[in-house]
Amino acid sequence: MNYFKLVYLIYFIQFFLLTTLGISHPSFKIIYNELDKEYYIGEEIVIEAKIKFPKEIFDDINNTKLIIVNSLSVDPDIFYINQRSTYSPSVINLEGLSSDEDNYYKTIYSGSIYPNKSGSFTLPNLSTTVISETHTGKKWEYVAVSNFEQKYISPLPLDTLNFLSDKSSMVDGWDIKIEQIPDSIIEDMPLSLSVVVFGNGNPNLTRIDDTELYDKYNVASSVRDVIYGDGIIEQDRVIYSYTITSKDIEIDNISHFYLNYYNIENDRWEQKKTEAIQIQVMEGDYSNKFLVTVFLLMIIVFFVVVLYRRSLSV
Repeated sequence: MNYFKLVYLIYFIQFFLLTTLGISHPSFKIIYNELDKEYYIGEEIVIEAKIKFPKEIFDDINNTKLIIVNSLSVDPDIFYINQRSTYSPSVINLEGLSSDEDNYYKTIYSGSIYPNKSGSFTLPNLSTTVISETHTGKKWEYVAVSNFEQKYISPLPLDTLNFLSDKSSMVDGWDIKIEQIPDSIIEDMPLSLSVVVFGNGNPNLTRIDDTELYDKYNVASSVRDVIYGDGIIEQDRVIYSYTITSKDIEIDNISHFYLNYYNIENDRWEQKKTEAIQIQVMEGDYSNKFLVTVFLLMIIVFFVVVLYRRSLSV
């Protein structure tokens, strides 16, 4: 009889604690994914954290507000991370749970880092803090830290056949295009040209082969800008902006731009290129007519502004 009273007392105490203090943090665990493969420079390394808890405490988890604080310290000289593309909710939401026979799982962090260099490096560790909030005002904290080991980041293999690796340290996941440009230019008049590399990965390593442009045109300036996407809808964009003038009127196109990259899945170097764009180069005499036209238009605009101001003062 005393045995049954003891069991009843234990269940009563457990029920009291769960309903007044909320779930006790030893009831769940924070688990991190295993990074057990070798990586190339520029290759995506996914870091994930999940909360794991027994199915029988689902209601207790659901009735307790669990605040999540993730911290991943990344050395920007060694790894690149686009913080906009990371998934790091501030509160646990129990929708979309995965499960096995005994437990539920919920992803509470997902982010990708990309090595900027080759060599042996310690991967950045993810620190996860879970803070409970209950209607009683009592709370507790649970802290877990990943234990990722040192990894050797391999350089990309050399391409001794086509020598594509001489002009790139990129891996697959990117594409290239030329932004829209006019179908004709005037000889010796500057033209703005933009080439866009877009995709998801490490934009720090994007390189293009623009040798043909320099062969056919005088390049007055070139600028490289990076626009970061969110990794879901918006892709990262690397924009190469050129100011060029034609070397002679016999040139009839904007040359190819090449994107050389290493395809990890196929274990080979590959190349993408833009299509050559037909363009007409007009003789320099047109430039004088163009300047005269612009000058006349400026005079007309000036008189229109003067007349408009006089009408306002009347």
